[in-house]
Amino acid sequence: MNDKLNLSNLTNLTKVGSLKTTVDAPVLATILRPETLARAFDQFAQTHPGAGPAVGGIVDLPDGGARQDYQNVSAYVRPNASHAYEVHGAIRDKFRALGAERFGYPVTDETTTPDGIGRYNHFSPPDQPKATASIYWTPVHGANEVYGAIRQTWSAQGWELGPLGYPRSGEFADGDGRVSLFERGRIRWTAAGGPIVTTMPTRLQFRLRYMHEHQSNDSGLQGASDELSIAAVGLDSSAVVVGPDGKPAPSTLTGPRMDDFMAHREQALANPFVLLDFDLTGPAAWPRTFTATLLLVEVDNEDIAKVFNELESKVGSTVKNAAIQAASTAAGALAGAAIGSIVPGVGTAIGAAVGALAGAAYDTIIAAVRSGLANDVFTPIPLTVTVNSPDDLITPNGFTNQRELPVEQLGARYVIFYDWWLA
Repeated sequence: MNDKLNLSNLTNLTKVGSLKTTVDAPVLATILRPETLARAFDQFAQTHPGAGPAVGGIVDLPDGGARQDYQNVSAYVRPNASHAYEVHGAIRDKFRALGAERFGYPVTDETTTPDGIGRYNHFSPPDQPKATASIYWTPVHGANEVYGAIRQTWSAQGWELGPLGYPRSGEFADGDGRVSLFERGRIRWTAAGGPIVTTMPTRLQFRLRYMHEHQSNDSGLQGASDELSIAAVGLDSSAVVVGPDGKPAPSTLTGPRMDDFMAHREQALANPFVLLDFDLTGPAAWPRTFTATLLLVEVDNEDIAKVFNELESKVGSTVKNAAIQAASTAAGALAGAAIGSIVPGVGTAIGAAVGALAGAAYDTIIAAVRSGLANDVFTPIPLTVTVNSPDDLITPNGFTNQRELPVEQLGARYVIFYDWWLA
């Protein structure tokens, strides 16, 4: 029998010469599989010109799927599927480290997250199209996988836009359970209890609690007694982002001013005065440093608002410049980083740079502000706290304890009591 079988015209009932043969659908699919894969990868190459030229041929995988490598990406087709999806870059590296298709087949191309900061791929088992796993990448946290019940819980809260933010670890064993760490908390799963979500507080406050006055510099010849007023300029290292010019762009924070602290110290003892209120709900990089630069003025019947406006402006600029220099040195090149994304790995360096600002760094500013005023303007005092991870805010372990700050300037001696409070 010399008749040639044409697979492209094959049907369940095919006549070859005088022979009739019934071909079952699964068998037919197997026969046609090479042609289906070839069409899938051809279509992929046409719709993904950035993939580059193919490298080698189609690779058949043990579970019935297939892979085609290209210069810039790897494309996969699930078993019994006819559409190819790609993985590349750091997500592909993590995917391969997790076992490649044994982790799951990509069911999306790499996609930008809604906030424009991260990238992700979703994956599914070979025998079902529904995604059960994901790998998310950000410039700060790299590529991390999330899957199973932990992924379901995270997705139900709004993915990376929810209270937990982006994954900052893959899933790992923790006693009798499994844990994934996120920017602002964690999810722990156990067979007995299922997934449990723990989020860190949403705000960090710098609060004044009390003060002792051991000696004022008031000579008694200037009319009313001096009144100590206090304000602050705050900086969160996670508020240092990539600016439009590709360079670090910090934002500072100010809050209400406490006037005549001595007269209100008993009230502050019962109800501490919030000088700075840091928002912890946005994207974060760890370690994370918070700085409160205290501005102190002994007021001698002059316009205090004008003095503090000038102080906040000039001190704020000095703090920003220190943060820019520290971030530029610590982070290195930021070419290609998304505008508005956090500058990674600079928290400790920024805290050290801003915390070191004192004396000479502020001499010119203070001299200019003091000029022509009877008000006594103190040299700004930086106070810094570094938080290594969200776990340190979930379980503070003394973090919120009251602290003391001795102040000895211009002949005055005070002790200011303060704390960093989680709200």
